[in-house]
Amino acid sequence: MQSTNRVFMIRPHRFGYNPQTAQDNTFQSLPGEQSQEDVAQLATAEFDAMVGAMRAQGIDVKVFEENLDTPEATPDVVFPNNWVSTHANGNVIIYPMRWANRQLERREDVVIFLKENYKVSKVIDISAQEKQGQYLEGTGSMIIDHVNGIVYAALSERTQALLTQTVGEQLDCRVVSFKPNRYKGANGAEAAIYHTNVMMCIASDLVIICPEAIIPEDRERVLNALRASGKIIVPITLEQMLESFCGNMLEVQAPEGLPYLLMSTTAYNALTTAQRQEIEQHNQMLHFGIPTIEKYGGGSVRCMVAENFLPKL
Repeated sequence: MQSTNRVFMIRPHRFGYNPQTAQDNTFQSLPGEQSQEDVAQLATAEFDAMVGAMRAQGIDVKVFEENLDTPEATPDVVFPNNWVSTHANGNVIIYPMRWANRQLERREDVVIFLKENYKVSKVIDISAQEKQGQYLEGTGSMIIDHVNGIVYAALSERTQALLTQTVGEQLDCRVVSFKPNRYKGANGAEAAIYHTNVMMCIASDLVIICPEAIIPEDRERVLNALRASGKIIVPITLEQMLESFCGNMLEVQAPEGLPYLLMSTTAYNALTTAQRQEIEQHNQMLHFGIPTIEKYGGGSVRCMVAENFLPKL
């Protein structure tokens, strides 16, 4: 199946603007007049409301508390999908991340929990590649078509070609990599997307994608691969991607009925009537207000949710 009903999330206590990741994440905004304490409290409240809304719809959400014993704060701990992924064959993959304070997010206790409660056949830890300057940030870097066995990846400093190919082989997936198009960031400087999951979401029937975020030379190749796999393409604009996180969505299975497509309220409000109508033929839309997390963290709903595809014991 493309999606699962079981996920896990990390409840943040010290959330805030991360100056390290801001070097290549133009979705982040500089702190304003709000204090760090106020920002952290708002983010925690947004997180709790999102978890409550997901559980109310029958989604199985396991919550881990932020580890407060790290040698320095981990302001992006709310985005666990960058350091770990789980797979239906029992594999757990641990990833190398570019920025030092994000590397502190990796948690042995999370892996132990998975081993104690699910069938884990193998833990594949490639995080040591950080020492060679090689990075691949989990399902932020890779969008996986589980049914058709394809990994899509926008190449960047955080998503490097060799590691993407290596993990693709571990997953028994063909890799469709491409170069992201450059755009003008908020400060007027040219930039490109840092993670594939800000511009692309694959659901069971649909793919939500920003074609403008792909260089013209690669664009049709990627779209043709999606069409060949039977996906209905719902294009979003560059503005919808950059301003409203419309590419940062995730499908999860509903206990009954159509699967849910999770997104932020920012993204939901930015969709056109035609886009919503297309999505609603295939997915129920479930959205959450997380403006603080989006503003200072530069990530949205998909980044906050780590899927659990492991078989039950």
